[in-house]
Amino acid sequence: MTALAPSTLFGRVWKVRVADLDLSALDVEFRLLRSLKPEPNRAMITLWNLNQEHRAYILKRYQPGGPNTKTVPVNAQIEAGYQGQTSVLFSGDLREVVQHRDNTDWKTILTMDDGGAAVRESRFPNGGMKFAKGTPVGQVLKQACTYLGIGLGNAAQFEATAEITGASQQNLPHGMTLSGNVYKELNRVCQSVGLNCSIQAGVLQILPKGKALGTLDTAIVLSADTGLIDSPEAAVDSTISLGFAKTAKGTPATTPPVQHIKNTAIIKAKALLIPGLVPGRMVLLDSVAFPKQPYVISQVEYNGQSFGNDWYATMVLRYYG
Repeated sequence: MTALAPSTLFGRVWKVRVADLDLSALDVEFRLLRSLKPEPNRAMITLWNLNQEHRAYILKRYQPGGPNTKTVPVNAQIEAGYQGQTSVLFSGDLREVVQHRDNTDWKTILTMDDGGAAVRESRFPNGGMKFAKGTPVGQVLKQACTYLGIGLGNAAQFEATAEITGASQQNLPHGMTLSGNVYKELNRVCQSVGLNCSIQAGVLQILPKGKALGTLDTAIVLSADTGLIDSPEAAVDSTISLGFAKTAKGTPATTPPVQHIKNTAIIKAKALLIPGLVPGRMVLLDSVAFPKQPYVISQVEYNGQSFGNDWYATMVLRYYG
């Protein structure tokens, strides 16, 4: 097991890059939401007091560099943690930019999504692609990623050695024609052979359903000594989710709510902003209520303020028995 114990005595560290601009010297506030769901991960980053040239540059949102002189989305990336222990928390396409004056300060708010432009815009050419029954799944993933315009990530290993639930070794169980939106079709292929597909930090991440990244030997130990904050909470049902919640409407109920039995297979936990807490990663909870219990990170929300108290990761964990 991997036990990480960053000390706040070393201080917080953050690096922010937008295209080729290094904005790490500025104060920053961020809220980043990542999950194993196929929908693109989302992020909101606020920067203080960019100079006029940089504010104008970021407002463009697109830059030259694509094939046939097409423009491509500006990439933004944030890395954070503690001195000597940092990791890239989010890397994605710049989607919206809002700038306004707040007393004597300029605030620039960036919203981003992970692979968002590729997910929305990519299409198979010439009416689509056909794959015969028995085609290696890795070959399908590789060709789809070429048209999607993102990196293969850990999907490259499925070319030869994947263990895939619901399929004969690593081959398509039947012939398939892929057409239209590349990412939707990519997900259809993955679902047909029992795989979970998501985009993490601009590359494809593939996991057999119910499986985790790494093994118990490489799991991150989360205890009070290694970064766990407060006590993990068991969910009341399987719909627990993080981030960007909508405001409730209507009037309060007049009758007491039904008391649900808490589901200890789904846990909400909070930890310091330590490296490696990413969707799919296995963690070993070590608390009074959950002694030495293995879980997999299903969702994680990173919240940070370079000038405030927030520097945490809040996670939804699913039991990995």
